[in-house]
Amino acid sequence: MLSQGTIEKVLTAALQTGGDFAEIFVEDKTSNSLTMTGGIVEKAISGRDFGVGIRILKGYFSIYAYTNDIEQDNLIKVACSAAQAMTKQEQNILIDLRRSIIENAHEIKIMPSSVSKKQRINWMRRAHEAAMAYDPVITQTTIVFSDSVQNVLIANSEGVYAEDIRSRNRLAISAMATTESEKETGF
Repeated sequence: MLSQGTIEKVLTAALQTGGDFAEIFVEDKTSNSLTMTGGIVEKAISGRDFGVGIRILKGYFSIYAYTNDIEQDNLIKVACSAAQAMTKQEQNILIDLRRSIIENAHEIKIMPSSVSKKQRINWMRRAHEAAMAYDPVITQTTIVFSDSVQNVLIANSEGVYAEDIRSRNRLAISAMATTESEKETGF
């Protein structure tokens, strides 16, 4: 996402006016959502969120700036602009980043991006059919399949340099049961 050299330069710029601590949070997140009502796909939404946040702390005071332009010169400019909100107290700074190896406690066996929309829709249809076959009082279903993959990089002036992949998936099923006198939904 960003080179270690760029991160060191940005953190140094962020602390140029005397901040106690600075950090960078880089996010590249893709998300998808499919909605099926009554066995018919009604909505498909995909999106991407990308950006870099820079936070500077001095005592109890904090400043936060963000951008989606990851060119080194722009990131340094954003960090310098944020640093100007701090009381001037120039200092010599040495940033010593150490890559952290984070043990993955929850292995992702199948990345969401490797599953086709056709396969997702097939799973949703199976859920719809199973709900409809459960009991004749079930008259309507809504199925939502959503997923996201968030790649993050976090680095700070205390030397932390860590990257992580956060994957989330969800299949939600809502069924409506109807009798002559009542309608109820379950999720």
